[in-house]
Amino acid sequence: MALAVPLSRFTSRVGAGSTFYVRLLAHIAMKRQILLTLFRLLLALGVVYALPLSHARWGEQYPGDGQQAFGFIIIFFVIGLVAAALFVGLGSLGQFLLRKRSARFTVFTDLALFLVFAGVLIYGGVTARYNDTQSENSVLRDSGK
Repeated sequence: MALAVPLSRFTSRVGAGSTFYVRLLAHIAMKRQILLTLFRLLLALGVVYALPLSHARWGEQYPGDGQQAFGFIIIFFVIGLVAAALFVGLGSLGQFLLRKRSARFTVFTDLALFLVFAGVLIYGGVTARYNDTQSENSVLRDSGK
């Protein structure tokens, strides 16, 4: 008799449409993660440019020729890239640790982290000083010894 009864008779009809609901939630969660990551990458661009732009705009002018000054700006840009990579890494770690919280909390955390990174780099760009010292050999050569 058990073989004559269809299997669907024993399966519950409750939750028959739950697959669509789960897929929708997964899609919304994925979209949220992508938007938060794009926001963090946009902030990372600000971190990259904070040091070279602040130095070029408000920092001390290089006393030598322009080519060496351009080299310093490139070095400041590389420092900004490293800081941006660190910013994205820490932001991603924060997003992972705060994944149960609302997206607004993660955005505020990213903004606070951005303000810290950009503030330190802008301060570094404004206060950077050039220290051109001659080596001992060139001083001895110039004095004729």
